[in-house]
Amino acid sequence: MHKEPHAIALPDRFKYPTAVLLLWLGSLVSILFLSSAFSDHHILLNQLQSKWDGGWYESIAGSSYYFSHSAQSNVAFFPLYPLLVKLVHS
Repeated sequence: MHKEPHAIALPDRFKYPTAVLLLWLGSLVSILFLSSAFSDHHILLNQLQSKWDGGWYESIAGSSYYFSHSAQSNVAFFPLYPLLVKLVHS
């Protein structure tokens, strides 16, 4: 008698976070692939943080939030990532 493999079912509370994580990872891989395929420059994973909003997050992790009426400031950025960076590096 042949047994069918048993599928592992996730509890309902883990389905949405798992889907979001997989979508995020797929997006990251797509960005890395497309940036390498259509550019002369190859983006390495450790260089990805300096692209787009990475500089703002680095400034928050390094010297906290600041606000200026006359210049751009970093108060619009969510604090979770800079807090994690600060915790890991302390």
